[in-house]
Amino acid sequence: MEDLIIFKAGKDIFCDDYCIMYNHRETSYIYNTKIIASNLRIPKKDFITDLKKFNAYLSHLYGNDYYFFKNKSDAENCAEFLNEKYGVIKKLTGELKWKLTFQKL
Repeated sequence: MEDLIIFKAGKDIFCDDYCIMYNHRETSYIYNTKIIASNLRIPKKDFITDLKKFNAYLSHLYGNDYYFFKNKSDAENCAEFLNEKYGVIKKLTGELKWKLTFQKL
């Protein structure tokens, strides 16, 4: 099976920490946990649990639905985990019909 990349680690320009970015419709990226969970059709609390496994913390910089990582490696490891977990599900349900690759930070 080809690599499925729908999540990547990104650096936020305002708080200078890292976040998980969700590739939505191939060209736009979102990192609001409520919107990501809705797009994945999973409970938001389950998605947040996955983020917290990699030391994510809740930031109120943008509101109540944004999680960030202090360490780049935590964000990258989380993105890899999320791609493995949710990329396969999206592919099997036919919702993921494209492939993207991202440059390393």
